[in-house]
Amino acid sequence: MKVNRINELIKQESLNSSVDKDKKEESMNSSLDTDKRISDFDSELILEKLLHSSDEFSTNYQVDENSINEKRAQYLDEKITPQFLSLIKEEDFEFGQRSKSINLVEEQLQTNTIATQNWFNKLYLDYFRADEKILLSLLKVVEYLDKELFFPTGQTMAISALSHKNDEIKEMGVRIFENWCSIESYEMLKNLKVETIWLQKYIDQVVKDLEEELCLI
Repeated sequence: MKVNRINELIKQESLNSSVDKDKKEESMNSSLDTDKRISDFDSELILEKLLHSSDEFSTNYQVDENSINEKRAQYLDEKITPQFLSLIKEEDFEFGQRSKSINLVEEQLQTNTIATQNWFNKLYLDYFRADEKILLSLLKVVEYLDKELFFPTGQTMAISALSHKNDEIKEMGVRIFENWCSIESYEMLKNLKVETIWLQKYIDQVVKDLEEELCLI
């Protein structure tokens, strides 16, 4: 009888210990959940303040955004430009193959779309009047970029390329729209009229091809 009583006490103690342990774990989990809810609440509160703040605070926040973009632009100019130009001078841009320069630009677009578009547009303007070979390479990069991710910079570059004196650059402008193969490309090319006869014929042919590809006829 004594042995049975001892065994019962041991079992009861073990059970009590297990219950206490479960309560402690439940308390710890509850505390963690509470901390997480507090953290989530703080994040939402901060975001709410940023989005729905007073005019004075909003102005300060806009200055901070500009500062972020300016710092990013400086980084792109100082760090990415030398690397990017080095890549496009070495690459052949074989059709259907993605190059390191294209991947580099896409990475920067994912990090900061606005700053990267401005940076790329500045390069385009600089080399539009200075170096036709680099300008052509820039357009080849644009050809393979996501048209939505690079909107509207890519579309503007493609249209402006049609006004360049270099025939290959003009052709590249049309090729960009042809490669994107979208309703927007079709509508832009359909409304283009150029004086160069061979270029207009090329544009007209691409328009017909896009009509078939997009089932517009």
